[in-house]
This record gives sequence, structure tokens and C-alpha cells, in this order.
Amino acid sequence: MSVEYKVSRPYARAIFELAFEQNNMQAWSEMLKSAELIVTNEVVHSMLKNPAYGSGETVQMILDIAGESFTPECQNLMHTLAHFKRLLLMPQICEQFEAFRAEAEKIVDVKLTSAFPVSEQDQERFRQSLKKKLQRDIALECQEDPSILAGAVIRSGDLLIDGSLRGKLAKLGDAMGVF
Repeated sequence: MSVEYKVSRPYARAIFELAFEQNNMQAWSEMLKSAELIVTNEVVHSMLKNPAYGSGETVQMILDIAGESFTPECQNLMHTLAHFKRLLLMPQICEQFEAFRAEAEKIVDVKLTSAFPVSEQDQERFRQSLKKKLQRDIALECQEDPSILAGAVIRSGDLLIDGSLRGKLAKLGDAMGVF
């Protein structure tokens, strides 16, 4: 587990608990994603790394960019992160908040990669099948990758199911000692 992950986790947890208590997780998701976009902007990112700029200046710049889209609680979060020089952790905080939110809402993100386009009907059948198996709602993202030749690759968190022809050929090659 990375240091950034460990340091950002308590912030993400606290934000999640506040958002859950206030029943406004969607609003917090949007604010955190906005903050992440601002912080990862090349100019802002370089200012945050530059010790010549104080935390007050950098947080005010972020709040000016955000305009009125941040609630007072979110503004307070930005001040706190700036004070402790942790604004650069915003991508990890955002990612962990979304993981907490998905867990609470019983949603699993699944990426389906196939060699050819997957029809809406097949996507829905796949979504329903996984929903039944995992007992969670499925947020399905489909993409095409002709290099897998045929079949599909399914990814969800740590789960990887490689049902592609390329994957099967690689396994066969390993078993035979060819590759």
C-alpha cells in the first residue's frame, strides 16, 4: 500500500461519512472530481509543488477557479489539505471516496474488453448475469481491443477473467514452453 494511499484514506473516509450523513454523495463526488481536475492541472500542480507559494495563496487560487461550486464544507477541506500540504493527494482522495461510495451504493465497476462491439442486448444480459452472481448493481464500461482476437476480458477491481483467444494462446504457449 503506497504512502499516498495511507495518508489520503482518512480524508476520504471522513468526507464519505459527512456526505453519507448529509445524503449528498453525488454533490461531493462532483466537487471532489472538480478539485482533482484543478489540482492536476499542469500550472496549478507546479504551483503546489513550488515552496515559494504559501498554502493560503494556493488554496485561494483553487477556490477562485472553482467559483461557487464548492460548498463551505468543501472549501474547509481545501483549506485543511493546503494547511497540511496535502492538496496533491486529491486524486487519491477522490478515488477512495468513489470506492467508499460504490461500496455503500452496492455498485461494482466492471470493464468488458472484447475484440468486437458488444450489442446493447448482450451488455444487458451480461450486466444482469453479473448482478445476480455478485448481488450488486453493475456499472459496465465496454471497450474494443482487436488485439485480443476473440472472446473477452473482464476486469473489476482485483478480479480479472481473461476469456480472450490471445489469453488462451498465451496460456497454451506457457504450458508448452514455446513463448
